[in-house]
Amino acid sequence: MYDLVISGKVVDPIDGVYDADIGISKGIIQKISGNELKGEEEKRLNGSQLIFPGFIDPHVHMRCPGWDYKEDFVTGSRAAIHGGVTTVGDMPNLPQPIVTKERLLRKMQLASGATVDVLHLGGVNRDNLGDVKKIAPFVPAFKIYTAESTGKLTLDNWLRIDGVVKIISEVRKPITFHCEDQGIIDKSKAALEGKNYPWKHCDERPIESEVRAVERVLAIVKRYKTTANIAHVSAKESLMLINENKSGRLTCEVTPHHLYFTKQDMKRLGNMLKINCPLREEKDRKALIGGLKDGLIDMLATDHAPHTLDEKMSNNPPAGMPGLDTYGNFVLYLMINHGIKPQIIARFTSYNAARYFGLADRGRIKKGFIANLTVLDKKGRTRIRKEDLKTKCRWSPFEGVTFPGSVAATIVRGKVYRNGMW
Repeated sequence: MYDLVISGKVVDPIDGVYDADIGISKGIIQKISGNELKGEEEKRLNGSQLIFPGFIDPHVHMRCPGWDYKEDFVTGSRAAIHGGVTTVGDMPNLPQPIVTKERLLRKMQLASGATVDVLHLGGVNRDNLGDVKKIAPFVPAFKIYTAESTGKLTLDNWLRIDGVVKIISEVRKPITFHCEDQGIIDKSKAALEGKNYPWKHCDERPIESEVRAVERVLAIVKRYKTTANIAHVSAKESLMLINENKSGRLTCEVTPHHLYFTKQDMKRLGNMLKINCPLREEKDRKALIGGLKDGLIDMLATDHAPHTLDEKMSNNPPAGMPGLDTYGNFVLYLMINHGIKPQIIARFTSYNAARYFGLADRGRIKKGFIANLTVLDKKGRTRIRKEDLKTKCRWSPFEGVTFPGSVAATIVRGKVYRNGMW
């Protein structure tokens, strides 16, 4: 007798889609069987529902500590569960960046109240190179910013970045790179000074900035044989460059907002869509969707970066937008509107992120794995409404959009959170 038995169509990134009973006890998948299992709680799913490995978002900003008024680990967890996300990779660019062991341990203690699994990436700046080896045992990866963004973690000197990558390679940890070139950004901003139009931010951080930074990063990680992930790829040229140099050590991620919006959408939504890396043209959006469908992009990441509405509507709004609440809705959009097969979806929503972070206990539906599962229902439609959002900032760039299907339930370590019809 198991604590919980779920019966239905299982989606595994390797084994594909098949019917099975999943027996769960003590938060662990104990058995997967073609025969009917018995449990204290049993749920037989209908034909429109699919059981995925719990979604892993490799790139979020829970904003805690320091910016708790935007988000915290409790509200961020609620937003994640609402979107079908069971594990998040939390970034280190906070008011006090996570560049020392003391700060990291404090943040980990605060995250103990989270209801999803939180992975804490380590930060690097010019002053903490001696702390890298102290932090390394506690983090699954490090984050490097090659241009200014939120927080104070910019390493815009390429010689310094080279030295930092060398140190991190010695402790055998992967690195997620925010790739933009600060010199190109500075020149673009100077050239556009005094001008004002809705997508000015996009032109201040042009495609050339991202492509040039990707080129430099690829050369450095190749030199040190470092496992690396290129965050929030936004441009067709960047994707082509990454895949020309693709290896088992190199991955990349894409966000829902880069797959859905273009910079022309800023005519309508303005700085609500201000983000780093910025939105691009329709040709880039189409190339990114194609790359995801063809397996050229490894992970779907929200870059969940909440700010308050007052901040986003100010004269100098910060870059970033929330995304956790709508992760599962967007997955259904990719599956139904763009015809991406469930098995492929399971790879870029969980399996590849688990491999990147070195997590041997999740990313598939297998005996002995943590019982993190996401149940999607292909039937019906979901309209994104402000009142349904769980993020503390209580807004979404997708507000008013109707997506196909729904997130029926999110299961974290065997605990069931019901979102829709279950």
